[in-house]
Amino acid sequence: MENHPDYEVGMKYTIQLPVKFYDDHVSRDLPGGEEIKRNKRYVTLLANEATIDEIRDDADYYADEYGPCGKGGWDADPGLRAAAQRCKDAIDKYFQHHDAVVNATPMNKGE
Repeated sequence: MENHPDYEVGMKYTIQLPVKFYDDHVSRDLPGGEEIKRNKRYVTLLANEATIDEIRDDADYYADEYGPCGKGGWDADPGLRAAAQRCKDAIDKYFQHHDAVVNATPMNKGE
């Protein structure tokens, strides 16, 4: 289990994701990070970038029109596809905001 992304060293992020997709993801023994908090709708995780990328890739696959929850897919739960899309959107929004904050340049007082 040494190659499991949850064991990689690196920066960790705190991110909130929809419970429905997250629970499905980790039920398949895929990396999920460290669960910090949970309510009926969301789970808050502490996870490294590799783990979040894994969750996002999985969400992208399940949200796809031709994925397991889409046309001809084997998973009959229509809510899972929507939850996967919400999960993917949450990760994308989180990193867009994070990148904007990290890349922001401080204003010079003399200008």
